[in-house]
Amino acid sequence: QVVDAFQGPIKVKKKKDVFKEGDLVHPGEPALFILEKGVLDVMKQVSGRPPPGKLVYTYDTPGAAFGELALLYDNPRSASVIARTDSVLWAITREVFNYCVKGKHQEQRNQYLMSLETIDLLKHLSLDERMKIADVVKAQVVQNGDYIIRAGEDGNEFFMVEEGSAIACVNGEEVMRYHKGDYFGELALMKREARHADVVATSHPTRLLVLDGDSFRRLLGPLTDVMEKHSKDYHSAVLNPGAHMNYEEHDAGP
Repeated sequence: QVVDAFQGPIKVKKKKDVFKEGDLVHPGEPALFILEKGVLDVMKQVSGRPPPGKLVYTYDTPGAAFGELALLYDNPRSASVIARTDSVLWAITREVFNYCVKGKHQEQRNQYLMSLETIDLLKHLSLDERMKIADVVKAQVVQNGDYIIRAGEDGNEFFMVEEGSAIACVNGEEVMRYHKGDYFGELALMKREARHADVVATSHPTRLLVLDGDSFRRLLGPLTDVMEKHSKDYHSAVLNPGAHMNYEEHDAGP
């Protein structure tokens, strides 16, 4: 029923907008989008920068969905989505979303909320604060041996382990282990630095909850002191990789 209601293929040329920050979603027009192929950048306006602002997220995985927040809360678009390459999309209208999808999306949101409650760091937040994270978090599944983070790359995502495990390595040597409830990736976001270590999945599958950099800074600001404390343990592990076993229960990371 939902599949039959999709409009498409919608072809978007490189550098063209899918929608702009502040746009309203009108009846009958494409509202929730699915990426078939291409690369899309999510841009958010910030003070001191010309529109469309700064890059906060990138959609490059076929099947990625976006645009639902404006529909769930009847708000204008909270960011702009611009094609980095020629892209192909499919879409449904607000009416189809409300009739067929909204209930399922709210169910998924509740599942995310339950998972977020298992993350030690987020236990310091109120229920309302965790609900805001559940609205914007994305799920990512990786397999044993997959790289989640590579040392030297720019960091624009924060990761929380929903299920499975991973290790952080510096120059091929293990310095940290992550399990369910742990988190990593905050240091590059807090300090606006490149990644310091590789992070590789060590179980099949490993399920992650991923927060983009802009949402991380906006929603996890109250936890800066907690993350700074954990970052000191991580830096000690990186500087003394042979002693990593002393730090495997800590959850700060690259």
